[in-house]
Amino acid sequence: MTQDNISEIKEYLSNNLIESKPIEDVKPGLPLLQRIAGLKKNNSKKHIKSKLEENKRVPNY
Repeated sequence: MTQDNISEIKEYLSNNLIESKPIEDVKPGLPLLQRIAGLKKNNSKKHIKSKLEENKRVPNY
């Protein structure tokens, strides 16, 4: 994140355009977020492997 992004987010928060709260206060919270991220990571590995086998370009993650 750049300083401009951080400034914009702080401005949105102060003008009540977006909400923010600690991840601990959000239910189901961090465990669900980690599970979803893990699934997405595993799925991208399969996609990258198939693209490499086809000798196609793949994104750098």
